[in-house]
Amino acid sequence: MQDAAPASPVREHVSPAGHETTWAIETEALGVAWTRADSGEVRLTSLRTAGHEWIAAPVPLFSFGDDPSATATFREVSARVEPNRLRLQGILVPSGLTVAIAWTVHEAASLVVAEIEVMNETGQAVALGSLASLHLAIMPDGAARLGVLAGGRWDEAMPPRGYQLQTFDLDQIAGTRSFGAADDGRSSGEHVPWFALINPNGGLLASLVWSGRWQFTVQKQSEAVWLGLGISDFMHSLAPGERLALPGVVLAGYAGELDDGANAWRDWIVAHWMPAVPENWPWVQYNHWYAYFGDIDADRLSQEARYAADVGCDVFVIDDGWFRGRRPESYSAGWGDWVEDRAKFPRGLHAFGAGLRQRGLKFGLWVEPERADQTGELVRAHPDWVATRQGEPIVRHAEAGIEGVHLCLGNPEVQRWMTAEMTRVVQEYGVDWLKWDYNIGYGLGCDADDHGHQREDGHYAHTLGLYRVLDGLRTACPELVIENCASGGHRVDLGTLRHAHTNWLSDYSHRAASCRQHVQGAGLFLPLPHLNSWVLDERDPTECRSRMGGAFGVSSRLGQWSDGERDRFRQAVAEYKRLRPFLAGRRFLLTGPLHQPWDVWQFVSPTGDDFAVLAFREAGHVAEVRVKLRALDHDRRYLIQPAGSGPAVSISGAELASSGLAIPIPEAGGSELIWITAAR
Repeated sequence: MQDAAPASPVREHVSPAGHETTWAIETEALGVAWTRADSGEVRLTSLRTAGHEWIAAPVPLFSFGDDPSATATFREVSARVEPNRLRLQGILVPSGLTVAIAWTVHEAASLVVAEIEVMNETGQAVALGSLASLHLAIMPDGAARLGVLAGGRWDEAMPPRGYQLQTFDLDQIAGTRSFGAADDGRSSGEHVPWFALINPNGGLLASLVWSGRWQFTVQKQSEAVWLGLGISDFMHSLAPGERLALPGVVLAGYAGELDDGANAWRDWIVAHWMPAVPENWPWVQYNHWYAYFGDIDADRLSQEARYAADVGCDVFVIDDGWFRGRRPESYSAGWGDWVEDRAKFPRGLHAFGAGLRQRGLKFGLWVEPERADQTGELVRAHPDWVATRQGEPIVRHAEAGIEGVHLCLGNPEVQRWMTAEMTRVVQEYGVDWLKWDYNIGYGLGCDADDHGHQREDGHYAHTLGLYRVLDGLRTACPELVIENCASGGHRVDLGTLRHAHTNWLSDYSHRAASCRQHVQGAGLFLPLPHLNSWVLDERDPTECRSRMGGAFGVSSRLGQWSDGERDRFRQAVAEYKRLRPFLAGRRFLLTGPLHQPWDVWQFVSPTGDDFAVLAFREAGHVAEVRVKLRALDHDRRYLIQPAGSGPAVSISGAELASSGLAIPIPEAGGSELIWITAAR
């Protein structure tokens, strides 16, 4: 007798009288249902996570305009039900536009990916605007909270604002609140395009798959809190026969605490969403930027490479300053003309990279392809490639009379050039790691009408163009690692992570506690091995450990460090490489996601057997903290060993679960790393 096939998470049900059809997605921690009535209205009628119903009122399947509760009536509704996919399509009344929404189910993660497409089969142009990819009407339960995550801004405050979780009691929300991209158009300059609905026993995580302008609106209407998530400042005239894809949305339900949801979310991103990474990931990096800025040459960097290899770095990245035309008095000079400066590198970059490989180092290079020197060769040859607004170039700022102008990736010619040019740079110079920066921002976007996009959708067209360029580059250079950077963390989102391998979190890497808080918060949204920060001139164990919760590197004049300082840093790199495999497992914030006098992180090995605990005493008079570990096996014994010194102690999982783990740190500003190994 054959085993029965597993039940599909996607189901269709027609009422006995045939007046209603319901389509449902059911996973362990997420349930979603839509109902179509005889009137033609299709509405979201249920959204459940871990047994909790969130929906306060039915929500239209799709709506135009600023009123998410407006009736949306469809005719000729069709459904395609597959084992892990549901696709609904209908003609929206009265516009006549065809709307198709497909939900792909990842059952093991209790997660769905929604993709939305609008098609014009009316025979006449239709204006589109105020398009949201997700609308929800939430019941303001007294125990439920809404969480949003701040973006990766330059941030000297302490505690930092960047990547900090902000929570709001749903029953206390009044009026309207908006969160979104920065004014310059970069997706995470103000907030990350992500939110959480948090309940004591579980919740929902949601993210917009978009790297440009977006808005998340929270509005109290009557007895419900309405949530709207989508692109902003957008208008597009949809021509007959044209199709327009809206940014996708990822929704994930979870049971338990927010950490449980974040762990499953990160696992799904690595397994199903982002590009694969090489072995021994994340690589330990050396980058010269904070050590030398643009004042570099082959001799200086060769000396640094010798020390970088000696302390255990995996990749050596040449940042800004390697190309012809770069001048100290102007940050933008030479950009767009990505040709090696033979005065600085007489034997060329390819030869320099070959020398790195002889030392066991990979070769990385910085670029900012979306920005160009207005006086450079590229702009002189192609002035029509510059993004403009009301006839004026979109610029960052003028420096020494030289302006960095924005190139328009809504222009297919620019897309083709950028793909070919970045491919040439990678292949000609033998690059393993490309740091792709974006310091400029397009504001409301290019409104030129001769670039292949429309006047009010330039930012939308640019973002899609960026994705095409990155895809083309990765196709041409499949072994290349791409680091996403935008003045630090101003374009950190699921859109860029679909096309890049790691994220530079913040240009403010100067304070260890800030870096620690950045990694702590960003890890609620993105996989830990892809959250990049560096040690600068801070060399003690706490400064290093504060960057070890994600990708780890150094940007300093290693040649000026003493032998003892380099020895200690070499030990820190070895410590990190032992911790590195744990970053691919689960993480628990044992003192919570908000800033505290103590931060204690527990990492679980991918096998689930062993743990590492990183503890930091930032301030306060309490010299010891006791924490309850997660994921313990009560029937096993564990060997507890502080890093560096101290006796190992054997304790049962049951006792450890009951009494907790005591962590003494005598001095404020100190840290401890503890290895916890299960008896084999």
